[in-house]
Amino acid sequence: MLDASGLVLWLATGAGVELRPAVAHGYSHEALARMPPLARSANNAAAAAVCGPAPCKIVLSRPGASKGAIVAPVLSVNGCIGVLSAEVRDGGETSYTVQALAAIFAAQLAGMLSSPPATSEQRATGSEGM
Repeated sequence: MLDASGLVLWLATGAGVELRPAVAHGYSHEALARMPPLARSANNAAAAAVCGPAPCKIVLSRPGASKGAIVAPVLSVNGCIGVLSAEVRDGGETSYTVQALAAIFAAQLAGMLSSPPATSEQRATGSEGM
């Protein structure tokens, strides 16, 4: 749907001063292992998505040089807990539909990440989330 060649979910550390890659798709394990933590004060789209008021940040592609990207904040009731970044093909980062989908996916992740884990009793009775 996003026509993304890669996705990374970056989560804020306990202190909240940096983002660390938590899970990725479209990248090798080696590439993921080489991704350094990002300072929330860094001058990049991920840090801007955490700090900024806009729902998504985009990085425009440069034909022959780099793909474009969309970065959407993962917002919980306690604030921004991370960002979802998508490396997008063929200039798709400028599509409002693709930007909206990235924001929706980030919101869905926020719901899963900020929910308290079910107790063993809730799992046994099937009463999770009730």
